[in-house]
Amino acid sequence: MNWSHSSTVTLPEAMADVWEVISTPELLPEWNPAVSKLERQDKSKRRLVPGDRLDFVPQPPIMGSIHSATAPPAVVTEFRLERVFEWRQPQPGGGMTVRWDFEAVAAGTQVTQTVTLTGLGAKVFAETNGKPFAANFERNARMIPGLEDQARAYRQ
Repeated sequence: MNWSHSSTVTLPEAMADVWEVISTPELLPEWNPAVSKLERQDKSKRRLVPGDRLDFVPQPPIMGSIHSATAPPAVVTEFRLERVFEWRQPQPGGGMTVRWDFEAVAAGTQVTQTVTLTGLGAKVFAETNGKPFAANFERNARMIPGLEDQARAYRQ
């Protein structure tokens, strides 16, 4: 059994600015309250590439503690500059994939977030990780503007 949820939001910001924030995994907890941590295992500040490993820890603290102790690292599966950022977190009996697609529109930047859980554990992990992660994307994304300077500073 699989589970998937997509949401689209248009932000009145340039695509380069929105991209900088979303493609800096360390900033995800700043705009998605369901995430305690998402950071590169190699601690580098370079742009991500497919194959890079990320440490993902969801909220709340109890689930985050269990997850960080048992789950393998997430892996960047697709990264196309200002177009697509996707990572997959393997889980027992399946996995969670998070994907953001970007499109420049007259009003700014359109971002579609898709969260997909697959495998035997999808139903359980949808409740504990997928639904909280996907919830309120439109509202959460409104926190992205204003984090651009933090994203740029991270790369320096």
